[in-house]
Amino acid sequence: MSDTRRRWLAIVNPASSAMRDRKFRETWLRRLRYTATKVVVCEKPEDAPHIVAEESAFDSIAAVGGDGTVFDILPALDPGRHCLSVCPTGRGNSLARALGFPTMPQALAGLKRGYQQPMDLLLLQAKHANGRISKAVCASTIATGYVAAVGARAHGGSGIHSYTLAAMLTKPKQSDVQVSYDGAAPQNKSLTGLVISNIDYSAQYRAFPRARLDDGRLHVLELDAPRLRQMGYNLAMLAGIYPKKSRHQGKSISVRAQAPFDLMADGEILYGVTEFTVDCIPEAILCNRAE
Repeated sequence: MSDTRRRWLAIVNPASSAMRDRKFRETWLRRLRYTATKVVVCEKPEDAPHIVAEESAFDSIAAVGGDGTVFDILPALDPGRHCLSVCPTGRGNSLARALGFPTMPQALAGLKRGYQQPMDLLLLQAKHANGRISKAVCASTIATGYVAAVGARAHGGSGIHSYTLAAMLTKPKQSDVQVSYDGAAPQNKSLTGLVISNIDYSAQYRAFPRARLDDGRLHVLELDAPRLRQMGYNLAMLAGIYPKKSRHQGKSISVRAQAPFDLMADGEILYGVTEFTVDCIPEAILCNRAE
């Protein structure tokens, strides 16, 4: 339902891609201050959780950044109280697109006229080659192989086309992995990557058109294409054409490999991972979406 009475705390990541542009920053920070109740600019990425804790009077949080900014804020949110919205100033902006806020004007309008609804989240647990265990709650995309390599390359670029350029320059590499869905017996697969999501968008690609914010399932795309074919798939998805690929839905997935690999979690890269599990947490948090 629509809720125009919310008081929004906007947490701005000044290091996000669009915010590095002075003209964009001055224009949209000024407009954001007219729309949100309070605007706080992070001095460093780890400030976001502390800001949420210090501003405890606010039950509505607008992440002004990309998927990585959402990743930083999520652990500090109270699932039973906080409502999350996103203003897209990152490179991929997967969650912002899924909420119906691909642009700043749409995101600011959403703070005034958005709809509140439950959203699923992804619980990630990863084991590293050195024995270390990483745990995280994710709101959009977890990926290995080609997509993780694209994400890592995009970090070195700037602007909204970073992911598109990185996707063109990255060569898929085949790897042997064991994959298990919903506790079933593991299957040996030779893949160039896996994409796991609880929303329809992965960066500007609508990779999972049937995914819904609260369908209680994670959605998985298995990649096995060489470079030219993968580029063709990318272009097709940008055009709204969805190639017949190996897609799965379920409550959980487990992945194991003999050689360490990089794992992308909401735009952040975890290095030296050997195995991981992802579980869908149904209706884990309230989100603000376009009407």
